[in-house]
Amino acid sequence: MFTFTPPINYIFRVKFLHRKSVYRDLEIYGDWTLYDLAHLILKSVKFDFDHCCGFFDNITNMYDSEEVYELFVDANNEDNMGLEHNEKSKSLKGTKIQDVFKPDKKMLFYFDYGDNWEFELTCTGITNKELTRNGILKSEGKAPKQYPRTAKGQQEWELFH
Repeated sequence: MFTFTPPINYIFRVKFLHRKSVYRDLEIYGDWTLYDLAHLILKSVKFDFDHCCGFFDNITNMYDSEEVYELFVDANNEDNMGLEHNEKSKSLKGTKIQDVFKPDKKMLFYFDYGDNWEFELTCTGITNKELTRNGILKSEGKAPKQYPRTAKGQQEWELFH
């Protein structure tokens, strides 16, 4: 007899590190990858996924992290590009969310090594309920523009750094 086992879903709260009043609550399948999670985070703040990124277990100093997952590793593996990355780094595309996160675990999500977008990511729970259509459960506060084109936009950008 066939029994259906519902997928395990992970729930996250993602905050801009320097503007924690702006956050998103997200839900994603645990057997998806950190690369998929990065996509969802960026989609939730309306950023293009056009730069490298990484997940780091040391939120205050990513360079002192023991646990590191970076897109540089995947770029090197796919294109033999010889990009520099932390020797501890593991793959985003080859690492499943369920292999990294458990409830209450926090990590730094770092996007765009030039503009330095920093997000505090907390796993707030695990469930087997049906996923929402887009994975975004709640959106609080206005995210800045990824690329400000005005003086006002630049001032807003600076509030998040």
